[in-house]
Amino acid sequence: MAKYTDKTQTPKHSLNSFIFFLERQPADKIYNYPDCSECAIGQYAKSIGCTYHSIPAKFVHEWNEFIAGPVPWTFGAAAARARTFV
Repeated sequence: MAKYTDKTQTPKHSLNSFIFFLERQPADKIYNYPDCSECAIGQYAKSIGCTYHSIPAKFVHEWNEFIAGPVPWTFGAAAARARTFV
């Protein structure tokens, strides 16, 4: 699967944009899943200039259940899980 290289081609709140973010983090870096400001989605939200709570709920629920929530809580593992959906 190709890495996403041009963030400008993806909508602000999209799976592709989230994957773009995940793939640019150190693969072995652990995120703090229980803390919504330091979890993978919270850090993604900060990177696009918003907060965890401003990400549409439909994305948060799906991304938490299938991408960010399962262990291990590393960016590389989350990116691998996310790529299975594209």
